[in-house]
Amino acid sequence: MTKLSLFPHPIPAAAALLVALGVAAAASPKAATTPLPMSCAVEMHDTGRMVEITARLAAEEDIEGTYSLEIRKTSRGGSANIRQVGAFALEAGEDVTLGRSMMSGDPEDFDIDFTLDWNGMTLTCPSIDL
Repeated sequence: MTKLSLFPHPIPAAAALLVALGVAAAASPKAATTPLPMSCAVEMHDTGRMVEITARLAAEEDIEGTYSLEIRKTSRGGSANIRQVGAFALEAGEDVTLGRSMMSGDPEDFDIDFTLDWNGMTLTCPSIDL
């Protein structure tokens, strides 16, 4: 379970590099020394009474696989669970939104897991406290 942090839009190059390295580290110890051809992020925008959650993926080379975005909200008003899954196929240089949800609440009410299945590995997209 990943506690989500805020990401600016679009992903700055430095943050994208940290995310790509974080994804590599999550894949395996060996992968941490080999940069992956992608970066991923979960963006969270507090619009006042609503929170918009967006899962993004950027490719440095052609890639394809599947993703899972799991959102769990717990607050005094109750709880909610959302799971979005699907396939992705990106060409080099593409930056796409894979999943999006808008819910009432505060950013601290949400736990988010964003994973990618690619090239025989399951990669967890990390959160970065900015």
